[in-house]
Amino acid sequence: MSANRKTGKKASPASDLRRVPIGRFAAEFDSTPRTVRFYEELRLLTPRRKNGRRLYDKRDRVRMKLLLRGRRLGFSFDEIREVLDAYDAFRDGGATQARKLLAILQSKREYLDEHMREIDAMRAEIANTEKLCRATLKPLDRPGKGG
Repeated sequence: MSANRKTGKKASPASDLRRVPIGRFAAEFDSTPRTVRFYEELRLLTPRRKNGRRLYDKRDRVRMKLLLRGRRLGFSFDEIREVLDAYDAFRDGGATQARKLLAILQSKREYLDEHMREIDAMRAEIANTEKLCRATLKPLDRPGKGG
């Protein structure tokens, strides 16, 4: 059972089995109802409605987790929609969707790998520049030397 970062309250295991209103759903993901509604406008979430109220269930929770993970990884909303749609179809046994999902994931992996190489190169350049700066400052930092 995980705790909500904002409230410190533990999520109820039963919450995965029942439908909850937008406020509770948003709180489960340290989000706001406004953000959840925005994701609905983008057709990334499609909650059930009862008497005009949005009710979120297990499927919505899975989609929200994938959506938030995609955002953290830099996916566009269109890419997230592709992944979510392929995931939904894949879960229903669709081999075509599984292949599509694999292609999307492979493309993202390649994108992230390239950025990792760029970050590694930048880190190496920073380390070299730090080393040069320290070497330049070392003789100036000796006692008795003015600087």
